[in-house]
Amino acid sequence: MNYYLHALVLLQVAFPWALDRFRIVHGQARGREGLVLAVYGLWLLGWGITTAVMSWYGVYTQDDFLQWLPGLWLWFMPWAVALLPLGLFPGLDRLLDRVGRSTPPHRFAWLHTLRLGAVFTVVLALQTRFPLPTLVLFSLPEIAYGVVAVAMVPWIVRGRVGLRAWRIWNGAGVVAGLGLGLVGLNLSIPGPLQVFATEPTAAIVLDWPLALASTATVPWFALVNLWALQSVRGTGPHGHGV
Repeated sequence: MNYYLHALVLLQVAFPWALDRFRIVHGQARGREGLVLAVYGLWLLGWGITTAVMSWYGVYTQDDFLQWLPGLWLWFMPWAVALLPLGLFPGLDRLLDRVGRSTPPHRFAWLHTLRLGAVFTVVLALQTRFPLPTLVLFSLPEIAYGVVAVAMVPWIVRGRVGLRAWRIWNGAGVVAGLGLGLVGLNLSIPGPLQVFATEPTAAIVLDWPLALASTATVPWFALVNLWALQSVRGTGPHGHGV
């Protein structure tokens, strides 16, 4: 699981740059734009390394830290890290918009197949090392979304997915990754919203290595869903070969 999460972080931070490489191959982009996206990827990787180090040293699971109710806000830190440069540098926002609009949607769907990695938490639950409520509210929706993503890739390539279905599917990805994730975490993590206090609690999600999922990869999956929705705004996915 450790290696999977490490690889997933690297794939996610490199995803915009990789999509731009496809644009260059097809003569749709200039080489220096790739450098901008590479720097952006390194910025995202910086957060991945930071949260990995903090979870490794147990910062997120300390009682003093839990008093700050991290379940209510820590989930949004990866979003803040990803969106801050877009606010500071409008050119980066426009570049990502161009990359998204010129990307065939099946490549977005391909990335979401990696959400199947949540199956590792099923193994942990069977070993009584992962809370059942968090499994039901968070992990199982992620696994189901990954299964559907596997089917979506060929459906999109064959042109069987329309704009309405594309919007619903990506909206469901945001709900699965953000909405249900927040609920599943807060109902089991120590704090005022805790309902399920049986050990193990969802505090394990803030410990190494699962913290990489809760503080980086899962929120970023939801952000990619929003990017995919933005990429087909006003044109429909059929313009990209869906």
